[in-house]
Amino acid sequence: MRVRTGGHEPAYARPYERRMRMENLQLSELKPFEESARVGVGEAARILECSPLFLRVALQQGLFPFGKCLKLGGRRYSYYINRQALLKYVRGEG
Repeated sequence: MRVRTGGHEPAYARPYERRMRMENLQLSELKPFEESARVGVGEAARILECSPLFLRVALQQGLFPFGKCLKLGGRRYSYYINRQALLKYVRGEG
């Protein structure tokens, strides 16, 4: 367990707050290409209502048309999920 020092919030509290902000995000708030053409695995999994682990494995196997997985070596992977393609998939257009 980490001990708080000074007035700073502990690092382990930040992911929880970020997750809470993402849970309140609506699909209509996602605007294509506004910030980035890329979506994180956690955000995409929330939109698809599946676990991040399921999404990672599915991308490794090439099951979804909106993202790619790149093996970096050993057990490390990098994931790319295109925001526009994900939105089309969710809407049933692709």
